[in-house]
Amino acid sequence: MAGWDDLSREFDAWAAENRTITLWWRDDDAVALTPALDKLLTICRNSGTPLALAVIPADTEAALADFLEARSDVYVLQHGYEHVNYARPGDKASEYGPERDQESRLEELAQGLKLLSRFRQLLPVLVPPWNRIDTALLPILPEIGLTGISTFAPREPAVSISGLTRVNTHVDIINWRMDQHFLGVPAVLDQLIEHLQARRRRAADPNEPTGLLTHHLVHDAQSWSFLNQFFQFTSAHPHTRWLEAQEVFGR
Repeated sequence: MAGWDDLSREFDAWAAENRTITLWWRDDDAVALTPALDKLLTICRNSGTPLALAVIPADTEAALADFLEARSDVYVLQHGYEHVNYARPGDKASEYGPERDQESRLEELAQGLKLLSRFRQLLPVLVPPWNRIDTALLPILPEIGLTGISTFAPREPAVSISGLTRVNTHVDIINWRMDQHFLGVPAVLDQLIEHLQARRRRAADPNEPTGLLTHHLVHDAQSWSFLNQFFQFTSAHPHTRWLEAQEVFGR
């Protein structure tokens, strides 16, 4: 299992090749200015790390948009519509799987994008709940105004859809299979190093920035501690750069 020294060696390997490690940060499930979200935004500001906040349109409180009005370091992405699971019993959770007809799903997504228009720094990027979506929807998303999509796991560089930019996340700090608490430093760093090595060796798309995925509503003390430590670690290395979501999705 990896430690901070292992991550440092991987960062140094990028530096030895005179390459910059590009990173981006996505946090999911925002609906209101909760104490957890306030803590997340404080870490964002204090560390100088830009944030892409995936907001659930149907449940979002107007006060959240008002609060984020002055935050130039936080961009808003569309997190489905209601974050409801329509998957059949026994299937993996999904709001936009193949269970419902295409027209109703697209109308719902278009309505969600409209609801989020109150956010000044909204990007037309879909983050499907549970990081799953029926691939048949993807070519049609640009027709309803969604020009970006983000799920989890390295994207396939050979697969592209006209008008749709795909940039995923790769490092999830939560242990969803057990207690929904922090996964642990070694396991999180393993994910990070694995994707960075794959990019450096061109086993994964080298142009896809490595994405950190968090869920502020379920963070425990260890989750918060790791984020502070990780952002301090990256800020101390000259060959790392955190990207704003606007740059990630080419807006």
